[in-house]
Amino acid sequence: MKILSLSALILLPLISSGMLFFPFFNTIRKIRCFAQISASIHFLYMLLFLAMYNPFSPESALSEVYKWIEPLGISFSLSLDGISLICAVLTSFVFLMAIVASKHHIKEHQRFYYSMVFLLQAAVLGVFFAHDMFLFFMFWELELIPMYFLISIWGSGKKEASAMKFLLYTFGGSIFMLMSILGLYYCHYVQTGMLTMDMDYIGLYNDYPEIVKYLAFVGFFVAFGVKLPVVPLHSWLPSAHVDAPAPVSMMLAGVLLKLGGYGLIRVNLFFFPDIFVKFAFAVFVLGIINIVYASCVAFVQSDIKRQVAYSSISHMGIFLVGLGALNAVGMCGAVFQMVSHGLISSGLFMVIGMIYLRTHTRDISLLGGLGKVLPGIYYLTLVVVFASIGIPLLSGFPGEMMSFFGAFISENELVRHFVFAGMAGVILTPVYMLNMVRGVFGGVLFEKFKKIERMHVHEAVVMISIVFLIVLTGVYPGSIMKIFAPMIENFFSI
Repeated sequence: MKILSLSALILLPLISSGMLFFPFFNTIRKIRCFAQISASIHFLYMLLFLAMYNPFSPESALSEVYKWIEPLGISFSLSLDGISLICAVLTSFVFLMAIVASKHHIKEHQRFYYSMVFLLQAAVLGVFFAHDMFLFFMFWELELIPMYFLISIWGSGKKEASAMKFLLYTFGGSIFMLMSILGLYYCHYVQTGMLTMDMDYIGLYNDYPEIVKYLAFVGFFVAFGVKLPVVPLHSWLPSAHVDAPAPVSMMLAGVLLKLGGYGLIRVNLFFFPDIFVKFAFAVFVLGIINIVYASCVAFVQSDIKRQVAYSSISHMGIFLVGLGALNAVGMCGAVFQMVSHGLISSGLFMVIGMIYLRTHTRDISLLGGLGKVLPGIYYLTLVVVFASIGIPLLSGFPGEMMSFFGAFISENELVRHFVFAGMAGVILTPVYMLNMVRGVFGGVLFEKFKKIERMHVHEAVVMISIVFLIVLTGVYPGSIMKIFAPMIENFFSI
């Protein structure tokens, strides 16, 4: 009997999403308990894949192929390798934490809320597992629907405008992706007589006309750049974060941004390695711009949620630096940075959510002294903040260090010459992050905050779980590096 099934990983949240509408789930308690149990089962099942995966054994690279639209060469094809596995584990964990964290943030339409969360989880996993370009695009578009509702219904402020902005930006990028997919699909058919959307056939085919490869590369880059996001395609992100509830921000920053990074690796790099070499310096420069620009903007923010949103853009710049280095060291750093940022950003948005629930403000100037009444939150926040600024022995350090070291030893002289510009931008991170901690937890405690609630049990579970993984991956980065590093080293050796 086959224990591991990629289809099951996608179907479990889909089934959970539908089951929530059964008449049995007629109370908030039942709905929430079912959502937490279902997400926990999914995470435990995901850990089986992690435990049984051997990066040095071809048999561990799972794949499933089911016939679908045969006349057009479209199949329901799924596959798993080191990079998609670590992204899927991160997805399952962050969604579980977000579901647990939703207890006090979501007060209405809970059935529909958790249903949309599970639908979003299934769509994200579908992107990570898809081995057919049509299937990849289908899941990519599917995640727009639940995220739109999660922001527009349960958000605050200009939630409808922010949700629409997210939808339009991402859908606009998807148009470029669709044109690129259809262009490759048509050219492959004209030159081989074979209709297929299989990534092996589409991606490993080398005889596309140069103009087609260039246009497809740029089209995919725009689509993934919007999601990452890459400056100047980033303006949807701060608005979405500010107006989304904290658990939704956890999912957005912790997982959805990783779809853009995953796409750049899976498609732009693996499909067009020769074109990527020519664009490597441009990718590196965009990374530097992300780091410097977002850090400068974050520095002047008074809203802590907007500040952390811009810090996410800056940290994704480090990913681009590692990717632009175009070597195994930088690439491993880039993937590690994705995982680390997923944990750190989830923790930061969780903290912001806890503070807002108790003070009803995110303005640093209106906060202060909370470390005296919320010591548990304060100390856990310090660990997450130290990880964000790249302190050694925490998860933020290995990815950041390898990304810049990969750029420093890059074969591209231009990359080597400008690497210090990005490192200078990173120096701003501890300035604004520590200033945020001082403004929120230090100083004089306002009278109205002296009797606020301490940390709840479910909040402690989420924060301790995130902090544990931040410390574990920082002290022992090889625990996750061994999953994807062999695949990356093999790619660059070829």
